[in-house]
Amino acid sequence: MQQKKAGGHTITVKVDGVPIQVQIDSGADVNIIDEDSFDKLKGQVTLQRTRAKLFACNSTIPLPLIGKFTAVVSTKKRYEAADCFVVKGSRSSGVCWALRQRYSAYIKSCHAQTA
Repeated sequence: MQQKKAGGHTITVKVDGVPIQVQIDSGADVNIIDEDSFDKLKGQVTLQRTRAKLFACNSTIPLPLIGKFTAVVSTKKRYEAADCFVVKGSRSSGVCWALRQRYSAYIKSCHAQTA
């Protein structure tokens, strides 16, 4: 399922079998998910500590990370193991998914980048 929202395209992916709406960000280096969306995955994935510092595009303030996890992410046609960083709180963007090569036609205005 594909939808267009203000600022980008969203699709539904399954993260370890749980459907999650994600915004495609073809310029992102990592996958991020907000804490509210992560709550849907509790019991399905294991949160690990991380020392990574992630920054939103043009920001000098790191995102408030609470951890990361690895999960199987699937669409109707593909599946793969993916790392995902969890950002504290609820973000208006919800989830940014770095599917650069596989979904390169869908670009979101906000880009996440690693430090």
